[in-house]
Amino acid sequence: MSTQISIAQEGKISDELYSISRVEKVDIEFLRKGIAEGSIVLLKNNTRNLSRPVAIGNGLRTKIGAEIGVIDKKGSVDIESDKLIIANEAGADLVLDVTTCGYFDEIRNVLINSTMLPYGTVPVFQAAHKNYSECDVSKITKDNLFSIAERHLNDGVDYLCLNCGLTKNVVKSYESEKFTSIPASKSGILTACAIKETGIENPFYEYFDELLDMVKKYDAVLFLSQGLRTSSVTDAYSRAGAMEINISSELASRALKEGVQTVIEVGGYMKFDKIFSMIKNVKEMSGNIPIYSKDVIPTDIALGYETLASSIGYTNAVLAGSNLLYASQNFIGKLDSPVLKEGIMSAKIASHCADLAGDIKSQVLRNKNVTRALKNKDAILYRESLVDGYSSNSEIIEKLDNQSNRRPDCFSMVYDKYFN
Repeated sequence: MSTQISIAQEGKISDELYSISRVEKVDIEFLRKGIAEGSIVLLKNNTRNLSRPVAIGNGLRTKIGAEIGVIDKKGSVDIESDKLIIANEAGADLVLDVTTCGYFDEIRNVLINSTMLPYGTVPVFQAAHKNYSECDVSKITKDNLFSIAERHLNDGVDYLCLNCGLTKNVVKSYESEKFTSIPASKSGILTACAIKETGIENPFYEYFDELLDMVKKYDAVLFLSQGLRTSSVTDAYSRAGAMEINISSELASRALKEGVQTVIEVGGYMKFDKIFSMIKNVKEMSGNIPIYSKDVIPTDIALGYETLASSIGYTNAVLAGSNLLYASQNFIGKLDSPVLKEGIMSAKIASHCADLAGDIKSQVLRNKNVTRALKNKDAILYRESLVDGYSSNSEIIEKLDNQSNRRPDCFSMVYDKYFN
């Protein structure tokens, strides 16, 4: 069975790499080598027809993910479909369905067929579902988890977010430490509680080889989620958290050997001066496996302003090695459409600043294009280059007129007189 990794390791170029090479403005051999070594992954289930596949990894533009999904009785497929439109227009590169209640299969199938962005899911939410307000962790069994995960893959899901590194020993270590808050990861909470309830090992860890066979069949990407991702700076750097990340790094190496593309999560609240070293260490330990981050927030005082606070942490995270950022959302208005767009914009600005510092070619050119467009009053180029260019042409032209300071009362006329 051919996969992106096996094709690349044979020295061949898959069709998807040609498209990515043009968009990313990188050499196609660089992409092939990255896929073969595991430092780059390509998001595309082999049963799904994506017009614009997305690659994540070293040397590429940092990607932005958006979370959607029904989480209470007020939610609906129509509302989430509107959010998909917002995510696409705002420039998100992929989406993650975090539906925790309702008709999971119906919601997933409608949404995945409504977007051409890579689509991910969190199978444990469906496994534990009881009703709109309750979960039953005793349902998180090997048979149930694997059956649901394969159903998602068969529906075309491009990547799965799984807490494979959250083991019985990690939970035992977690219990021995003192924490001021609960983990930020809902899937992590469910997995840890299931281990406590049943007394058995995490099925996605114990039967990891079987999981790899399943994921490989669809050439999907395995996202090794951080179940103990922190929701408070006070609780960062726990022994249990470090254990989980170490296990995930080992599992990523095993996955690569079996030809399964893998990404590791490193995120959560942590002090600003620790972000760089934390992510950089994991990057080196894992052998340059791509890293994704959620809510890298360096303070606990920003409740209601997470989208702003995360941009501070996200820039540092990308400089250290994160390749994908999920748009943080205001926890008070969780999954609200305007906040979703704000979170995407915040993450895009943060990632662009870091990519610019890292001399990522496509982003250096994009930044130069803004200045070039202002100088030449090129509204189309200006619109294409901005973080949010989704305005009417007349508005763009007005911005150009204002920002290029060509009104009669501006100092630019004096400048032009003496500096031509």
